[in-house]
Amino acid sequence: MLDKIKNLIKNAYAGIFISLCLCFMLLFYEPLNIFASNLGDFWFDIYTFFPIVLLQSIIPFLLLSIFFIVIKKLNTKVYSFFVFCALIGMICTYIQGNFLVGSLPAVDGTWIDFDLYKTEKIISLILWVVVFSVILFVLIKCKFKMIEKVSMYASLVIIVMLASSMISFVTVTGFFDKKGALVATVENINTFSSDKNFLIFLVDATDSRVFNSELEKIGKTGAIFEDFTYYPDTVSGYPFTRNSIPFILSGVWYENEKPFNKYAVEAFDKSPFFNKLENENYNLNLYEFDLNNNSGMNNRFDNVKKTVSLDVVSLLKQEAKMILYKYLPYQLKSRVKAYTINLQYTKGNTDYTIFTGNNLQYYDELKKDLTLTTGNNFQYVHVEGAHVPFIYDVNLNKIEDGTYEDNVDACITMIEAYLNRLKENNVYDNSVIIIMADHGYRKINARANPILYIKGINEKHEYRVSDKKISHLDLVSAFDKLIDGASTDEIFNELDNTKRRYLLYEFDKPNIIKEQILEGNAWNPDDFTFTGEEYLLK
Repeated sequence: MLDKIKNLIKNAYAGIFISLCLCFMLLFYEPLNIFASNLGDFWFDIYTFFPIVLLQSIIPFLLLSIFFIVIKKLNTKVYSFFVFCALIGMICTYIQGNFLVGSLPAVDGTWIDFDLYKTEKIISLILWVVVFSVILFVLIKCKFKMIEKVSMYASLVIIVMLASSMISFVTVTGFFDKKGALVATVENINTFSSDKNFLIFLVDATDSRVFNSELEKIGKTGAIFEDFTYYPDTVSGYPFTRNSIPFILSGVWYENEKPFNKYAVEAFDKSPFFNKLENENYNLNLYEFDLNNNSGMNNRFDNVKKTVSLDVVSLLKQEAKMILYKYLPYQLKSRVKAYTINLQYTKGNTDYTIFTGNNLQYYDELKKDLTLTTGNNFQYVHVEGAHVPFIYDVNLNKIEDGTYEDNVDACITMIEAYLNRLKENNVYDNSVIIIMADHGYRKINARANPILYIKGINEKHEYRVSDKKISHLDLVSAFDKLIDGASTDEIFNELDNTKRRYLLYEFDKPNIIKEQILEGNAWNPDDFTFTGEEYLLK
């Protein structure tokens, strides 16, 4: 019996080697590569992920091997055809996913016009035609025995090359760090205090000038933001959400001096802002959809829970999209909607409702009855806001082919509903209210100007615009004063921001941070100057 099995395997060795190579490349190597490249987007650690990767590569390998063995046994010609096709696919896929990805856009949710990638499409086509022609020539000239040998050796070479390159990413700082499975729930999201509230409503990726322009179009600026002060010349610390959020809430810069996860833990745990709130006996609730660290958040924030299950099916779907996006020819990439932010939806079923940051989820919450309690209350809510993809209209209906301005209009509708709800339930006056964004949205060198609107407790006046030059670095100090009852004409009095710092990095290259100094206006990219200082994660 054992000899019979050995003979079956020996007869189908070409198909088995190709199966091994494909499963190793697509289902073992690439998932680990994705994990290493997006450590901040994975809310779970490698110890949770690796067993799944192992199983998802071994099981398909066994099934494919059995398939080739059976086909070989039943019909040699059909087996030869499948090996021929699989060999072409293996070689082309390897080259496509490892050597033709230099111009591949990041999967941050931005809509990609693949019609612009004509050169890449031509190269992909040439690749498949050349490989097909070469393999066909070998088949005709040297017969199928040579194809079998080529299959074996090509598979082994690819596996060895991929295995050797794995060293570069499994040694990435933070790859083996443990993460606590924390999740923000919607618990207390509709609860406010009749005594004192400190409220931060953060709408992601909302550019200050675009937002103000859209406000002026509808003519509601003064009505919506009565009692608020608008700071149009606000500069963020970073161009993307990952680094921006802990910086806003702690005032501590991240300079790649340690793995981001460790920085985030320390930033949240040691934040002087949260310490101040706790000292003032505030009940804390943090509605943040990207809690990917293992700090003591579950003890500090009432709505944050420590454990959550992993939805493996959802994970496999998101993982498959990211793999296909990288390895498919350019002609087919547009069919794949791969966004790293969607990894948050891999959190499994629990006894509580998970806060996702989805605009519609929170807009629905705004329609529910508000519950009043006593004591001091802090609530931070981070929603997707104007972030890509552009799928909302002004009434938060899902639409096709939306624009950035459409998403901004949806933000205005949400913010108006948010403020009206507070007014209608008599918790507007007794609240510090901050409407802000983590960063703006334009090209990579022009994302530094997010919205910032602030109202202090019992602050009453007409809508006004400040000419103060604000940095997100100044926020923790301003928060401190607002907790003590200061108004917006007091919180930035001591500022003299003739020079403001900004740390630039690309979405898919967060381990390279370049320092800039702003001498001018936050909305003008030409006013930012590189200092030559770079911070690299070692």
